[in-house]
Amino acid sequence: MRDLSVSFDDVRLAVEGYYVSAGMGPDVISAREFTEMVAETTGDMERIARAVPVGAVVRRRLNHLVWRSEPGEVGRQ
Repeated sequence: MRDLSVSFDDVRLAVEGYYVSAGMGPDVISAREFTEMVAETTGDMERIARAVPVGAVVRRRLNHLVWRSEPGEVGRQ
C-alpha cells in the first residue's frame, strides 16, 4: 500500500486513457458523448472518494464496490 498525491486532472486523464484503450474514444463515439462519459465517471469517483474513509481499500466488481479492508487493517494478519 502507498499513498499517492493524485489531482482531479490526473484522474480525468486516467479515465480518458482507459476509455480510449477500451475502444470508446472520441474517434469511435462522438466527442460530446466521450466528454459526458468521462465527466460522469469522474464525478461518480469523486462522490465515492468523499464517502470512503482515508486508508480504506476498495475495489470495483461490476457495478458494486467491495471493501477489501478498513483503514488501519492493511498489513495486519
